Amino acid sequence: MVNVHALIAVGVNAEGYREILGIDVTTAEDGAGWLTFWRSLTARGLSGVKLVTSDAHAGLVAAIGATLPGATWQRCRTHYTTNLMAITPKASWPWVCTLLHSVFDQPDTESVAAQYDRIIDALSDQLPKVADHLEAARPDLLAFTGFPKQIWSQIWSNNPQERLNKEIRRRTDVVGIFPDRDALIRLVGAVLAEQHDEWAESRRYLGLDVLSKSRTVNDTPTEQEATPAALHRLNHHHEESHDDAVHYVPGLDRHRTHGGPDAGGVQGLPSDATSTPLSPGCRTSEGSKLPGTGQEPFEVAACPVEVGAVQVGSV
Repeated sequence: MVNVHALIAVGVNAEGYREILGIDVTTAEDGAGWLTFWRSLTARGLSGVKLVTSDAHAGLVAAIGATLPGATWQRCRTHYTTNLMAITPKASWPWVCTLLHSVFDQPDTESVAAQYDRIIDALSDQLPKVADHLEAARPDLLAFTGFPKQIWSQIWSNNPQERLNKEIRRRTDVVGIFPDRDALIRLVGAVLAEQHDEWAESRRYLGLDVLSKSRTVNDTPTEQEATPAALHRLNHHHEESHDDAVHYVPGLDRHRTHGGPDAGGVQGLPSDATSTPLSPGCRTSEGSKLPGTGQEPFEVAACPVEVGAVQVGSV
């Protein structure tokens, strides 16, 4: 029996709607797996990414920097809270937690920075290790302040994706042990397809006015925004993407109802886009269909997709 990880990316497109960008299954959640995942997404046409929200997994952060130069990386505040709790004395945690949460209650960027300074000063004498940890995390944790205030609560953590991950775990726990990789992909893909269709018919996740303001964010991080992801970003072009393709649910873009067929590939798969099957090791068994669609479960769709914000995680 081999434990595997499902790598999943959720994006907010140029029209403000969420959609599933891709899924891959790896035996190890390491840098190589994440790098292959992101390269496959960009090879399929992912572009225009302004922000990526995730935990601080070293391999993931490095892969984001290597494949999405210019994108800001936001460290998930929920995951960071867990990291900070691990180094904080148990008796002091309620106090530290209250201080940390106060940062996210501030009304504007200047107030956020000022409050962050105050809590570091308050902790420096009694809990210097905690204060140092907060100082080191500052640029990553406060990256959200470079975007409009209206969307802060939607981008400073990847909690929305965690809810999706929880549903995937619920479905996979029922099965327990999967006979092969394809079986896992079919089940997880069905969950993602259901979620994607639900998002396509729901209200916008981000308003068009806010998205317009967000596009004014500088493509290149300032010195203060130089996150670990930015430090890992490569200054040269990488070689071609790895041959192992990220799985893509066919019909996700085709099922979009917003904007019509001329929406430039953001809502609908262009009529001239090409689709290629997965490599032999990833192909689903012949005749298997994605429940409710009558289509083969996964393929790689080559189409331009402009996405403003991405939330990523693993299950």
